[in-house]
Amino acid sequence: AAAIADLTTWASDGAPLSTRSVQTLAEQYHRGLQDADRPELASELAGAMLDPDAPPALRIELAALLRDHRMLGPDLLDRLTNPDQPSPMRLFAAEVLLRANPNDPDGVDVLRGLARLPNRELAVQIAMILQNVLGLQLGLPAGGEAPAPNSKPAAEVARRVLAWANGAPPDVLRPTPGPQPGLKGGRNSVPGLQHTHIVPQPAPPPERAKGSSAVF
Repeated sequence: AAAIADLTTWASDGAPLSTRSVQTLAEQYHRGLQDADRPELASELAGAMLDPDAPPALRIELAALLRDHRMLGPDLLDRLTNPDQPSPMRLFAAEVLLRANPNDPDGVDVLRGLARLPNRELAVQIAMILQNVLGLQLGLPAGGEAPAPNSKPAAEVARRVLAWANGAPPDVLRPTPGPQPGLKGGRNSVPGLQHTHIVPQPAPPPERAKGSSAVF
């Protein structure tokens, strides 16, 4: 009990102490749920997950743990989507809802509300859900890492996410190709979105062909 209390306190500190503390607690609770020696453990973890005074990183880890053990029921998910919950918790709940049902109205509403917040890091995470879960193409690398929040690609992605939140159609969200070779002049643009200028190049010989990555 003393070790658990210390680790919970350290979870509020800075990295790497907080990261190791959260990971250690998650592993301990995972074994506890597997052993099923304490039937009340799941309820205790749910209470800690909803505790506003608990470290945010620990709350997210507990939510993921309950989800993995199929103990994150509809009532808990509904509470995690409430506006009084921190944005990371609401984002986590929205992703769980949309993975179960891509047309879940609550999950979509939560994403739209979060997408309107002026937070580029959050916008990139939303873009990952939109592209990998809902199938919208936002220019993120397929199955790759999201761009750094302070990068230009992240700024482009954030603009597309905001456009989606404001009801833009899917074709507006895709990265716009550049002009055709040999042509000059401007091209149409969508207000509020900044497109990447890409000049098509001739296809290289097969032996020199390279993979490409799109720049959530």
